[in-house]
Amino acid sequence: MERSSLWWAFGLTLLILHPYAVVYVLMGTDQRRLALVGELCTLVADLTIVCAALLLTLDSRLGGSALRASMATCLVLVAVQDAPVAILAMVDPEVGAHSYRLHIGHLAAVLFGLVVLIAGRRAVLPPRSSPLVLGFALGTVLLGMSIALSATVPGTLELDVDRAGDLVVVVVAAVGVCALFVQLRRSGLPLWVANRLGVAVLAIFGARLYATVTDATEPQLPAVAGIVVFSALCATTAAALLRRTFAESATLSRGYADRAAEAEATVRHDQELAHEVRAATAGVVAGARLLASGRIPEGPRRDAIEHMVDVEAARLGRSLGPLAAPSGPVAIDDVIGPLVVAQRAQGHEVSWEPSGHAVVVRRDDLAEVVNVLLNNAARHGGSRDTRVAATNVEDHVEIRVSDRGPGVATEVRDHLFQWGARGPDSPGEGIGLQRAHRLAQEHGGHLRMETLNEQGAAFVFALRAADAGELEKSLQGWPG
Repeated sequence: MERSSLWWAFGLTLLILHPYAVVYVLMGTDQRRLALVGELCTLVADLTIVCAALLLTLDSRLGGSALRASMATCLVLVAVQDAPVAILAMVDPEVGAHSYRLHIGHLAAVLFGLVVLIAGRRAVLPPRSSPLVLGFALGTVLLGMSIALSATVPGTLELDVDRAGDLVVVVVAAVGVCALFVQLRRSGLPLWVANRLGVAVLAIFGARLYATVTDATEPQLPAVAGIVVFSALCATTAAALLRRTFAESATLSRGYADRAAEAEATVRHDQELAHEVRAATAGVVAGARLLASGRIPEGPRRDAIEHMVDVEAARLGRSLGPLAAPSGPVAIDDVIGPLVVAQRAQGHEVSWEPSGHAVVVRRDDLAEVVNVLLNNAARHGGSRDTRVAATNVEDHVEIRVSDRGPGVATEVRDHLFQWGARGPDSPGEGIGLQRAHRLAQEHGGHLRMETLNEQGAAFVFALRAADAGELEKSLQGWPG
């Protein structure tokens, strides 16, 4: 960025000064025309300085930099002092010296600029008022004072190094310029920025000093070139700073977006986990109450409830653990059976017959998906007529859960498996189905909704079938 902006400054300098080449080629060395070109280049340089101030103002607003706002104020102050004089000089050459030689107003500008720059260094936030307006006001005041002084005491405005008093003013101005350079180096700006702006200040001061020492009566090319170099360095440096601020802002925005996405993902994961814990806990609690009530005598039913409580409690414990078990062959009857018992313990009638099929999946993920479908059927279809069936279709096993409820609302069918999707009358949160859909995809399967001709809803969960040998091997060591 530093090198590219330096080349841009060189190119901008040549662009502003190119009228000199045009006049030399087409009109020769006519001094009046060359003087007019010098005033024109000075005016363009002043307008370029204003553009630099605009860029710094925008930069200060985006980055919250009081220092860059102060720099914008200083640039406008310089431009407002010189631009009107350059315009007048194009009409009346008698006032032309004011536009390129040192005068008392420049000393005041250096001192004002030093004060504004120091204030900007110490400020925490940029001023609420516009730096451009402040610079315009200060520049107008200094310009008015200069004009008033020239009208009151003719010949005192321009500095003459042959006069002792004027020489003192020039020395004081030079000291002020050096102080500005030091303040820029200490300002906290990137070193290349401080050096670039310091060189710019020295260039414009040196150009005006050259015109003053040589007692120039017309704008000479070295003097005009110094002013143009100042404007080009300021403009390209301001543009580079703004581009850098944009890049930093974009980086921060991406960082904030990534953090927000991570936070949202964490919140969603926690909500999904809480959703499943609540669903599984309901079956465990219902089964524990039945067992504690003493209404379930010893026998197969009590054994089934006790087994369900043990299995679901173990699954809950694993769901809160740090690592998930790997995928492997799973007998779906061993997973669906306890879930059906849990639903019945909560008072929900579920029709199911063991199928003997096996699939490749993480055991707890299979339980979670089926549990989501069973809970949805119980919630939306009432406590009756929930059916679970498993069939082998080519190399997949499809688990179908259906109910006889009102079905899925038309307005949510297209985005049913998205986060938060729920019908207008649904008491759910729109979490379970989207998680079940994602888990199915993670295992290379799918979850879809079937359209029924009759009343109700049906969901089909398909997974790759496992062969008997894989299943038997995986069952060895599984605690059940």
